[in-house]
Amino acid sequence: MYSLAVRVLLLGNSNDSGQWFEGGRKRHEIVQDRMSEIYGEPVEVISRNVWPREGIADTVEGWIARYDPDVVYLTMLAYWFQYKSVPLRVKRLFGRFGERAGEAGFRLAESPRWAYNRVFRAVRGVLQASIGGDAPFTEDEVVTRVSEVIARGIRHEGVVFAIQGADGRTAYSKSKRGRRKDEAKRLRVHRAMQEFCEAHPVTYENSEIPAWASDPELAKNRVGDGLHANARWHAHSAELIARTIQHALQDAGHDPPAHQPRPSVANPR
Repeated sequence: MYSLAVRVLLLGNSNDSGQWFEGGRKRHEIVQDRMSEIYGEPVEVISRNVWPREGIADTVEGWIARYDPDVVYLTMLAYWFQYKSVPLRVKRLFGRFGERAGEAGFRLAESPRWAYNRVFRAVRGVLQASIGGDAPFTEDEVVTRVSEVIARGIRHEGVVFAIQGADGRTAYSKSKRGRRKDEAKRLRVHRAMQEFCEAHPVTYENSEIPAWASDPELAKNRVGDGLHANARWHAHSAELIARTIQHALQDAGHDPPAHQPRPSVANPR
């Protein structure tokens, strides 16, 4: 299968591409070294961001054609359908004026200078509690578009897919009622993706319990904006990614040297 290096296309998010922390390696860099240790040969990890917009399957298929990966790892985010975006709500409610105001809000939220500011975060919280916010995508949009990415990707001969389901690493709602509603959304997406992956078949890992309630390393360890991850989170996440990729390769019949036992997962994801 591997004539030179094992090539992994890691479909991540702004934690992988943004400059949100200093003094440590990002998780895709750690995964590259970890997989080299496990398989005893060079591993190349190419990191790209995914956002489940319309047409994302075309983009990913283009990356597969361009990079010719052995493995495609995709991590889904509960943020896509749980996070309450005030700028999105403003854009929807106020038409043309809301469009400009919403875009300004996005620029502020994406700037570490403002995102780390406690006053800005407090104001955002008040607005979320008062006027609310709209999620970037619906659950159906996420399931449909990610399923299309997988369905088209597995047509490429020899490509192994490893899917990390939306495990809910952040509790976006402050109230118990809001958290119950968010968790119901997450479980709908989880079960739909689990059924899809079992039918094809594709390695899919996730938890019935949200990570914010079961894995403190993922629930905490954030930088100043309260959303993006610090170096400790990246190190922990990298181990989970490497484990899922190893599971996917073993499911496809590619065991590590000396047939290392399948690594156990205390809280399967």
